[in-house]
Amino acid sequence: MPTWIRLPCALAAFPAGWAVREAVGGAAGGIVVLALIAACAWGLARRSAVVVVLAGILCFVAVHLVAAITSIYVGLAVGAVAFAAVCWTVRS
Repeated sequence: MPTWIRLPCALAAFPAGWAVREAVGGAAGGIVVLALIAACAWGLARRSAVVVVLAGILCFVAVHLVAAITSIYVGLAVGAVAFAAVCWTVRS
């Protein structure tokens, strides 16, 4: 997946997961987030893909931690921007 597609997927992962969570339920939202994280890792070299997946999972945790302290929207923004930054720096 080229970077110009990977970055929008990374930015959309957590807000899209939240939207699905609100519409359908928590598990479905988590599946959407994990699917978009996997999509961001698709086509990368193994080492780069592992970095993207681990960063995505850590940012997913960060979304929840920041949201617990501030608000869900701040958590979503922080997580999305951090995950997109990692995806931007990773090269295939």
